[in-house]
Amino acid sequence: MRRTRLTGEQAALFPDWRYHAFVTNQTGPVTVVDQEHRHHAVVELAIRDLKEGTGVSHMPSGHFSANGAWLAAAVLAHNLARWTQIIGDPNTSTPINTTATFRSRIVSIPGRLVNRAGQITLRLPTRWPWAHRYVRILTNLRALPQLC
Repeated sequence: MRRTRLTGEQAALFPDWRYHAFVTNQTGPVTVVDQEHRHHAVVELAIRDLKEGTGVSHMPSGHFSANGAWLAAAVLAHNLARWTQIIGDPNTSTPINTTATFRSRIVSIPGRLVNRAGQITLRLPTRWPWAHRYVRILTNLRALPQLC
């Protein structure tokens, strides 16, 4: 059993402790077993995000090689989305926790490219709620040094 104090907005409503219980047959110090349990939960969340966010749960074919190619593309897309958020928006107070949310808010841009006197500009909608975050991510990614 692990006991943690509630923090943030929930602490104002419930100024108590939160209890986390887990049952295991592992031997060893409780702190090590608890750390392994929490690490396993992080891995499970990543697998769930891979299934729901990039379509691994719907393999397109009954052929092994086609599904292998689909899985490789899905893992690549998942990693690109996660790294884009980590590198492009590292100091955010509200991280986007799932790939599906990141894709729907940042990648699927409801904008258009406009050519004005040879200068190509991306026009975002005026009331798009994630425009500032998109511009911040794009600016941070463009500021990275080029390797080639």
